[in-house]
Amino acid sequence: MINEQERIFAGFIDYDMQRILKNKINNKLDVIKLILYTVRYILIGHADMDYGHGSFEISSPKKDRRRIYFYQQSKESTITYPYRVKPISQHEWTVSDSFARVSLDSKTISILLSIFNEISDDMTYNLEDLNYKVNDSLINFDSLESKHDISIVTYHLLARDYGYIRYDYCDSQGYLEEKPHVHPRKHLDFNYNDLSIFKIGLHENKNIVLKELIDPNADCLYLSNFEDFK
Repeated sequence: MINEQERIFAGFIDYDMQRILKNKINNKLDVIKLILYTVRYILIGHADMDYGHGSFEISSPKKDRRRIYFYQQSKESTITYPYRVKPISQHEWTVSDSFARVSLDSKTISILLSIFNEISDDMTYNLEDLNYKVNDSLINFDSLESKHDISIVTYHLLARDYGYIRYDYCDSQGYLEEKPHVHPRKHLDFNYNDLSIFKIGLHENKNIVLKELIDPNADCLYLSNFEDFK
């Protein structure tokens, strides 16, 4: 039984989000760019434009906690969402980073995307190279305050844990008839890094609503004995 979560924002997956979501997310950079694309989408205000790639919503499972859910054919995925989203009119929204105490606008998002589109996943572990790239991207800023704000937002995005979960239903790709328990047709993927990812298989007749896993007030799901799957 799932308790109703507060829906903060709902929209459609656009082309840039789809470029990331159509493949398996396997690093933090993909997650960060996905978040920035959703912020850009919210600020543009095209929440009613369906691009044919599925939909997403930002919900709050608990006070001061936010998650974004992506709904696509044969799969759902979710990550924690770092920003506050508030309506100021029927078609206008504000997005802010409460940690950095910064309000995000289209220019800020454009700069952040330029930073994260130019760095590699390896660079996120090299603070010297990363700091050089951030400073280089901000060279044309006149305001030291703006540079400071964007630097804080950048490092906040890199430091955050996103709690990535994906529910997958494999119609053909990735499913092995001869090894149905290695990559089950229905399964949950946890985490995105190869060093920490793990998978839980599900019965063919078991449908999962990811919010059931997230809602702190909902009943827990229980793992069955592996023998039940044979």
